[in-house]
Amino acid sequence: PGKEMPMQNGINEKVYVNKLFVVCHYMHQISVVLAYLIEVIKKVRSFNYFLPILIMVAITMILEGVVYAGDKESTYLRHIGAIGNVVVYAYILFTAVNPLIFTIIFPMSALVIMFKDNNFTLIQSVGMIILNVIDVGRKVATGVTGQEIEQVELQVLVLSLYASFLFIATNIINKFNTNNVQSIKEGQERFKNALDNMMTVSKDMTTSIDSISREVEELRKYTDETMSAMGEVSDGINQTANAVSQQLERTEVIQKNVESVKEVSEGIVESMRNATNDVRTGSEKIKVLIDKGVVTDKAGAKVVRELSDLSRHTEKMQDIVSIITGVASQTSLLSLNASIEAARAGEAGRGFAVVASEISKLAGQTSKATDNITELIDDVSDKLDGVIKSINKLMDSNKEQNECAEDAASSFKKITAVTSEVNNKAVQLEEVVKQLADADAAIVESIQTISAISEEVSAHSSETLGASERNKDIADRVGKHIDNLKIDADKLREVNYKR
Repeated sequence: PGKEMPMQNGINEKVYVNKLFVVCHYMHQISVVLAYLIEVIKKVRSFNYFLPILIMVAITMILEGVVYAGDKESTYLRHIGAIGNVVVYAYILFTAVNPLIFTIIFPMSALVIMFKDNNFTLIQSVGMIILNVIDVGRKVATGVTGQEIEQVELQVLVLSLYASFLFIATNIINKFNTNNVQSIKEGQERFKNALDNMMTVSKDMTTSIDSISREVEELRKYTDETMSAMGEVSDGINQTANAVSQQLERTEVIQKNVESVKEVSEGIVESMRNATNDVRTGSEKIKVLIDKGVVTDKAGAKVVRELSDLSRHTEKMQDIVSIITGVASQTSLLSLNASIEAARAGEAGRGFAVVASEISKLAGQTSKATDNITELIDDVSDKLDGVIKSINKLMDSNKEQNECAEDAASSFKKITAVTSEVNNKAVQLEEVVKQLADADAAIVESIQTISAISEEVSAHSSETLGASERNKDIADRVGKHIDNLKIDADKLREVNYKR
């Protein structure tokens, strides 16, 4: 059976389907009771014949009402209704004289598509065929005329086709509907988890990147101060040769740290590219779900076309019946002419008159049988129209599922936009780090230039050392922030892999 889902207005699907089934079954059973009550009033049927029908219908309706009142989602409702319907149908089928009475099961049997239960549909279809085969066997055993043989054959043919197409339609619709519903549910769950984790990680990464930007600006400020101080102490550089040598070593350490920051920032940019690719893959999977919904719509349309073909076949059967009716009319006219000629012939034409009379009776019986077949075909056409309408409703439900998948695709576009924003910030960070590396390289070059006159800057060495130490501290903090940012990027990559 297909999975049950809440409907758009919040009503549980099981409750809605059970309610609709009970209401339709009540209408069907009451219609049957009223039809036979009218026959009792017209004295076509006796009250003793009508009483079992009334009792069986009343018991079924009471049981359905009690079960529905106790549990509106109960699966027993469909079985109670089906059993009650089959019992009443068997009683009427085996005792009726109307050749069209076998079609009374069509309205209720069409409703089983709502339950999306292949086994239930198969059991009901097989039950219909078995009951009608028994009825046909009973008729053949008691003897049937040539005209009744046509009705019996048509009864078996129509019931077999109807039951087979009903089961095929239910099976195809359930197969695609179940696959699409499961795929959409799983995709929505994965999408929700990925979105929550990605938004959290993206927020943390954005905060870290902003902090790094501020630290880099501060480091740039201190670097400018260092270069300015070094310009001021150029006259006393000979006095600070040892201090300059130490400062050179420390600056080289800073340069190594900056290189490490640069490598990490490049790794972050690469991670964000991978995250963007993973988000794009998720969008493609949602598109696959939408394509599956289109396949379901095509399958439903195919079923409708096949049922429409069956309806056109019934129209062709009506044309054939019309031809038979015309032949019967011509036969009646010929038999009338033969009777007139026999009457003119007198005693010599009496035998021919008897033959003409029998031909006229046979033509009348043929005309009556074709009328019954015409009514039967018209009724079958009406039932096929009802089945087509039910399938169209299921196709509308599949369209709503496709809209849900399109909403998920729209959400993935939002994720892509957020990921793109984070990626832009990472690229900006990479550019700032490159600028920092260039500035630090300039400091190293300046220190190397003034190392030859380091003795002249002893008075200013303390100031230069303090600025350099601040640069190192800031560089260390930048390294820590970058490490945290790398961890966040790894988390984001793990989330995308899991999804």
